[in-house]
Amino acid sequence: MKLNHPFSYQCHQKVLTNELLTISQKTSVNVGTIDYIDQENGLEIKVNTSHDPEYNSTESVLHISNTDTCKSPLISEIYPLDTILTSKTPSCPFYDGYDPSGTENTDYILHYMMGSAAGEEDYRPQSVKIGRGGKDSFQLKTRGGRSSNHHMPFCNLQTGPRSGVIIAIGWSGQWHLLLDMVKEGELRIRAGMEKTRLSLKEEETIRTPSIVMMKWEGDIEESYNQWRRYLKKHKCLALDGEAMLPMTWYNSWFSFDCGYGVDEANQMECISMAAKSGLEYMVIDAGWYDCANPYWWDGVGSWEEPRKSSFPNGFEPLETHAKACDIKYGVWFEFERASAGSKLAIQHPEWLLGAGCEHTKMAATVDVSHTSFLVNLGLKEVQDWVIDLVDQYAAKGMKWFRHDFNMDPLEIWRNADANDRQGINEIRYIEGLYRIYEEIHQRHPDVIIEGCASGGRRIDIESISRNHGYFATDMMCGTPEPMQAHISGFNHYLLPQWHNTVLQLKNCPKEDSPQNRYQFFSFIGGAPCIGADLSHPDINTKLSKQWIEKFKEIRHLTQGDFYPLSEWSLSKESWYAVQFHRHDLKQGLVAFFRRPNAPYDRAEFSLRGLEQNTNYQFNSIFDDEALCVEGSEASRKFSVELKHTPDVKIFIYQENT
Repeated sequence: MKLNHPFSYQCHQKVLTNELLTISQKTSVNVGTIDYIDQENGLEIKVNTSHDPEYNSTESVLHISNTDTCKSPLISEIYPLDTILTSKTPSCPFYDGYDPSGTENTDYILHYMMGSAAGEEDYRPQSVKIGRGGKDSFQLKTRGGRSSNHHMPFCNLQTGPRSGVIIAIGWSGQWHLLLDMVKEGELRIRAGMEKTRLSLKEEETIRTPSIVMMKWEGDIEESYNQWRRYLKKHKCLALDGEAMLPMTWYNSWFSFDCGYGVDEANQMECISMAAKSGLEYMVIDAGWYDCANPYWWDGVGSWEEPRKSSFPNGFEPLETHAKACDIKYGVWFEFERASAGSKLAIQHPEWLLGAGCEHTKMAATVDVSHTSFLVNLGLKEVQDWVIDLVDQYAAKGMKWFRHDFNMDPLEIWRNADANDRQGINEIRYIEGLYRIYEEIHQRHPDVIIEGCASGGRRIDIESISRNHGYFATDMMCGTPEPMQAHISGFNHYLLPQWHNTVLQLKNCPKEDSPQNRYQFFSFIGGAPCIGADLSHPDINTKLSKQWIEKFKEIRHLTQGDFYPLSEWSLSKESWYAVQFHRHDLKQGLVAFFRRPNAPYDRAEFSLRGLEQNTNYQFNSIFDDEALCVEGSEASRKFSVELKHTPDVKIFIYQENT
């Protein structure tokens, strides 16, 4: 299978591919730009591309320019990826990586993952057979203009029992990926923006979604770890020059009338309690600005200063107190949406799209159709305003920039497009979003940029390189089994620091019991966000700090290879187990959870990634239990006993020297 830079677009009802165009320039093999010239239509297509032979990965993005002195012909159906693959195994049994018993012949198997919908099945892995014994066509896509609002823009296409390619679509808007069998064994793959039909102005340039493809051979489970290593090398945004780890933080929104009840006094107390609990950040969520109680969404667009009645001295006292407590504070913003009565809507109506917004829904539960407008990030003056706004709060000590986006922009973009400019508002908007992120990080490299978008609905290969983490789902009930399932699915294509996980009162440390450990440590593989009132009498602050410190001691181990040791399941009658292995440190972490209704108190698992003839020392993080097990034995059968329901056991292990 060849990984090159195949693309296509239509012009004058003719499909043009890279093979039909003239190459005017080509730079080095691994990094560079390939220039294609479409002389007939006055277009230049620059393909910025990079290849990493260590991971057999290729990344590319197209920039299409009109080089003529008049507007271009209509360009449509722009696919930065348009290629045909040939199956390696047209006549032999094909084994699904998730179901070893499946022996039906097929050409391809597509493994993909659901996006976020604030439900139990967020990030659930899925598989579908393509070709013989399966579907002739299949589509992955998002909904509403946010990139992970239906399917995640990551997939793993098996081309044989031990071969395939991971594909990522880098577009924080409306994308789709199309798979079509064209003849026996041959599969056409196209990916890009869902809708483009536009004429470019004189000397105008647009960019396309980026495409990352990583070829792999061997065990499909190891293909995901090859991908995770690629992400760590190329896509992890540094924090103040250092590699980002899963952070520990407190969100005060849940404890104070959905944010409207926050004020200087109680947020100072929150900072104190978060510090006493060992947390590193305290974040003020929605509702700190001028808004009509209790409707926090009615004030979005009034960001210039905190609500005077609640914060008469602004946020400066919080900065001073946070420094004294050796903790950092953060602030929530939703600068992409403006309510009708907000300062932004009154002062700059020309910056807004979507008058009326009758179709707009916020978080699928609250109807804000009569009040919300989309702030047009496609305008440079709007981008500059956002960047200056963040500058203003960063100057006052803000170290966590929590960025939410609670509306679907797609229909607004499309309604604003002229008939011969379909797709242009989405393109300029996404380009503007990327510029905002990049400028904020460049100016404030020590500020965490967290994406939310109604809980995990804008996650893609472009946004992860510009965000330090995500509020991964708006299912914030703290129920351990969905939390475990979310994290297990998420870690196939992403890293733990990108999955901020809410812990509610029932999860928080109260007593050092098996049940309480199970509730609390179900976030392993993510980053813990305490959402409960830390001053609640049921919470044991001393124990909270002990458990948070335990996590901070072991969190670096989650940056290694990921192995789901149990099947993805929400069942309370099963066990759940995950392993993280650091080859570079010769260490790892393995966690076993006996769910509430699991009838058996002992289970056996096969650990992964271990050297077969090497002894490993396993130590429980909760007590003095210690084991010495040879790698070959642990890889064959690692037996765990948990006497309580529910219960958890977490080991850290390392090679014996």
